[in-house]
Amino acid sequence: MQAVRNENTVSPIEDNEQVYKSLELNLRIKPEDSYIFDGLTLKETESWLNNATFYSELIYNIQLEKFLKERDLADVFVPVATFNHNKRKQDQEYVAIVEGSHFPFFALAFSIERI
Repeated sequence: MQAVRNENTVSPIEDNEQVYKSLELNLRIKPEDSYIFDGLTLKETESWLNNATFYSELIYNIQLEKFLKERDLADVFVPVATFNHNKRKQDQEYVAIVEGSHFPFFALAFSIERI
């Protein structure tokens, strides 16, 4: 199975403000609907996300709207959070955290050792 069918789905990050920088994350789903944040309230999750520092080191990423259009990706993974960008709507922000829709797999678009 080929996960990404369109070479335009994953693209270079065009905004240098978001590469090798500390960025805030925007939560997309309720904490109780995720594996990573299960057991936390929305207030606790938002507090944790607002107080942690996330360093984006990716020069390639996928915008949320493109992720959701790729059915092979969207059927297997759930985008949990995006990197905040004040000049973009959330569906145009880059995906920061995904997890398996049926199994507790997760992937992070930042270096976990730098949180």
